[in-house]
Amino acid sequence: MCTRVQMILLNVEQGLKATQITQLVRESERTVQRWLSRYQAEGMPGLYDASEVAILVK
Repeated sequence: MCTRVQMILLNVEQGLKATQITQLVRESERTVQRWLSRYQAEGMPGLYDASEVAILVK
């Protein structure tokens, strides 16, 4: 979760593009794009895995 939040902050606060973020967080561009898209669509709840959400709901 921490890396996901870092990706979002790098994008939103510093204006970095996915290709730039990949170098900093050592994730693939596809992974970075996926988390940026989920954040854009769902906000912070979108950064949780489905298994994490199930634990939070219980």
